[in-house]
Amino acid sequence: MQVNKRITHIIAFVCTVLVAAALFVYWGNGKRVTFCDEVYTYTIVNSNSLASYNVNSWMSGDDFVRALTHDGSDYYEQMLTNIKSDKVHPPLYYVLVYISAKLAGTRLTVWTGLIVNLAAFLGTAVILFLIFKKLFEKPVAQALGTIGILWTQCMISDAMLIRMYMLYTFFTALFAYANLRLMTEKDEGTRARKASVQVFDYALLALSVVGGFMTQYYFVFFVMGFGLFAMIYNIVNKKYLNILKYAVSMVVAAFIFNMLWGCWFEAITSNAHSASVIGNAKGVLSHLGSIFSAYKLVIMYVFEKAYKVFMVLIPLLIASFYILTKKENRVLRAYAGGVYGVAFMYAVIINILTPDYLSSTRYYYAAMMLILLATVICVFAIAECFAVREGRRSVLVSAGVGAAVVALNAVLTVTGFGIDYYPDTEEYDDTTKLLESYSGIPWIIGGDMNWLIDSAMFDYTIPERIMPLNINGEVADGAFDGVDEFILAQSDDSEFITQKNLYNFIMATGKNVEVEKLASRGYVNYFYCRTTDGDSAGQQAVDDFIDKNKDTIWLVVNDDGWYDAEKLFPDGAPENVLFIDSDTAYDTEGKYKGCTHAAIITSLYGDDVVDVAVYYMIGSTGSFYGSEYVGTADNGTVAVYSCDLITE
Repeated sequence: MQVNKRITHIIAFVCTVLVAAALFVYWGNGKRVTFCDEVYTYTIVNSNSLASYNVNSWMSGDDFVRALTHDGSDYYEQMLTNIKSDKVHPPLYYVLVYISAKLAGTRLTVWTGLIVNLAAFLGTAVILFLIFKKLFEKPVAQALGTIGILWTQCMISDAMLIRMYMLYTFFTALFAYANLRLMTEKDEGTRARKASVQVFDYALLALSVVGGFMTQYYFVFFVMGFGLFAMIYNIVNKKYLNILKYAVSMVVAAFIFNMLWGCWFEAITSNAHSASVIGNAKGVLSHLGSIFSAYKLVIMYVFEKAYKVFMVLIPLLIASFYILTKKENRVLRAYAGGVYGVAFMYAVIINILTPDYLSSTRYYYAAMMLILLATVICVFAIAECFAVREGRRSVLVSAGVGAAVVALNAVLTVTGFGIDYYPDTEEYDDTTKLLESYSGIPWIIGGDMNWLIDSAMFDYTIPERIMPLNINGEVADGAFDGVDEFILAQSDDSEFITQKNLYNFIMATGKNVEVEKLASRGYVNYFYCRTTDGDSAGQQAVDDFIDKNKDTIWLVVNDDGWYDAEKLFPDGAPENVLFIDSDTAYDTEGKYKGCTHAAIITSLYGDDVVDVAVYYMIGSTGSFYGSEYVGTADNGTVAVYSCDLITE
């Protein structure tokens, strides 16, 4: 009988791992990279900087392949230098991706990063199974409980994001399991046997802390939460010596971590986001009202479109759990409540500390796993209370409840907000084919090389020649010789930005350019550009516009010396020219009352400030206006717009 039970557990375990692997492979096959942080995972590991651009010089697609893959010239110390320079995350995840990248070589694939996530995902599945095995005897509950947690939008999103968060979730699960093992220690066996088990359990506890903190600095809040929970549990059960043992294991973990990564304090206090985080921490008392918003946020992240229902159901579920379960089962009751408490405490702290501009679901994935774990524990425990007798009926109840949990979470995943950072695979591949058909002509990346541009770095491996172009830099003489057609990639989809990015090319070649939009992907837009002989249609449109609008008001925005009336208006400047900026007061004398049309001029060297002029007209007249791009003037250095009254 004992042998059959053991075999049943093994079968349940194997099936759980196989289902988890199938889930990962299914979603992994559709994974594509369009998120800048995922690009940084590759460049931190394989390049000498976050993003390598030779601005205003020709590069090749192979240059970007080398930046994203391991080509033999990359070395471990350089990766550590990149991590320390970035000052955002500890190194463990990057070390694992580095190993994967070495094995992949120069082959650029999402699986270089996903294979690390796969190991963490399956590891999390194993740990969750062991947690359920500690709490419930039925293998069906152990298997379906684990699958029910993994087959959710948040856990699949966690697994598919090529960042450290799936590994972070694994160590969180391991830490939760280590705490459960300490709670379920038995006073049976020889003294040596009990001592060896305790040493293993506390070593596991310390190992999970070192791994968690080497993956993500926020792990310290899980340590605080579970540490507080363990202390309360041991005080209630009068196991005071265990508090000291727990504290010693944490001290050992801190010592090991500090030996491995001694620059952690500098990293968390001097990175680009430290000031905002520290400022939020200092004002923590003013954020206490955000406790409910943190609860709402994390429940919404877990249960998606059904979050309003679950915001009510979760408290009811917890209350029912404590009412129905027997007080003698103190480990189950304490553990479920403790896991809930730690998860919500973590969510509140992260919600308070994280600056609004950084707020993201990925910081909560590990807490979401804990919330799902506690919820499924409560559901199975309540179901067991309704199982009248042991045996087949109890198994059927566990199987039915488990199947319902899996089905519900699968439905929520399909009908929810979608997998995070996971583009439409078919659309992505169609766009890639389109871009690859233009691989034989040069590409230009326009604008500042920022995170928006970085998000498309996988695309920059496509062309044979590619130039990151900045209007404020100089281009070598002859750089554009023979370039009559090219692809322009830019993060903004506006005529102003397009003309701004084309300025260097037009000035260097003396040729006008016709532009046709091809596609958009993520934050980047792609345009097919072709040179034309003589004046472009856009220039003729500007000339006609100037001739027809001599008598209208011309708004010149942010003039710092670039405005040249003689070049802009060779036949004579308009009489009504008004120079404005964002601080210019609106007209209050009714001078422009009844005005239905105006013209706007801005410099291509500055920001896109056409809205300053539009708002000036709105504020001065009390009517609504819209702007429409006309073209460029003064040899392509200024942009001209038409500003018209909206009557509908």
